[in-house]
Amino acid sequence: MARRPDEKQLSAWQRGVVLEDGDKTAPAEVNFLSTSGKGAWIRVVMGEGKKRQIREVGKLLGLPVVKIIRLRIGTLKLGSLKPRQWRYLTADEISDLKGEKRDPRPVPAKFTGRSTPKKSWARDKDSKDKPPRSIQKRPGKPVRRSSGS
Repeated sequence: MARRPDEKQLSAWQRGVVLEDGDKTAPAEVNFLSTSGKGAWIRVVMGEGKKRQIREVGKLLGLPVVKIIRLRIGTLKLGSLKPRQWRYLTADEISDLKGEKRDPRPVPAKFTGRSTPKKSWARDKDSKDKPPRSIQKRPGKPVRRSSGS
């Protein structure tokens, strides 16, 4: 940022700003962190964002953006990665991104596999157990053909 933002600029950014294309930005968490030379460091936490949104909002509010440092995307944290570095996602990160719920307790190794085979009523015809009621054949009335004419 080229200079320290005032409270009016910060509150406008927090509420949302109408961009030049007519779209209004979603409310964001915006905090002044410190000054640095002629500029300032601010922290912007957005729930949703559009391409170049931070630069465009800064320009509209009279706060030209000099540098952006992304710390995370959703639940993914940048960590110690440098520019052009990458890493594989963990299974937990993938399930978080997919919105899958998972039990936070670890599953003991002895319970991860099936100890008894799953019954397959279509293949196990010699089973003494009855299949579920939805699969049992229901007795029907015999079809009688009538001799017509």
